Amino acid sequence: MPFRFNGCGTSYYGRRDVADNGSYITTLWITGVWIPLLPLASYRVLQVGQGTNIVVHSSQSYRAMRVPLCWQQVRNVYLCGSPILILALYFAAPDIKNWWKEDVMKSGSSHSALQPEPTQAEPLEADLQLDSKDAAVSCGKLLKLNETAFDKLDLRSRLSQLVGNCGFTDEELKQLFSPKDLAGCGKTQFAACLR
Repeated sequence: MPFRFNGCGTSYYGRRDVADNGSYITTLWITGVWIPLLPLASYRVLQVGQGTNIVVHSSQSYRAMRVPLCWQQVRNVYLCGSPILILALYFAAPDIKNWWKEDVMKSGSSHSALQPEPTQAEPLEADLQLDSKDAAVSCGKLLKLNETAFDKLDLRSRLSQLVGNCGFTDEELKQLFSPKDLAGCGKTQFAACLR
């Protein structure tokens, strides 16, 4: 029996030589996005029972008997389906060309992402490794974190304001910090201890 999910799978297409009992010849196709792509076999089918047709799923039971492949029906299905396929390719042509240029042609070029880059005669200053002291100095120079910058940030007053507004009690602060850190400071005096 044919099975198709989201338009991909197998399905019957065509209706030819209808008999008195209601049976007809149809062809089983491999489909992609509801477009018949490749004929598999032809069958004389008789619909059995009531079919259901829901937006996502449709179902119909058949009594089927295999017959030789009906080439006239294959031709007719191709003649009806080919304009749809041609229109789809026409509208997708810019995307296909873009994919061909960017993905297919670049992967076959001589410059692969896995090839090593050419080496330079002298390493650049940025490529030289720094010890921790030189790295800290260069980072400080880059970010300009000197004493004047720390004064502009005004971290001490911001931290004291944060502690004053935090809503912790004196006992909660004692649990967060060791007695050595607090050194006799209460909640209101903790901001002053930061200074």
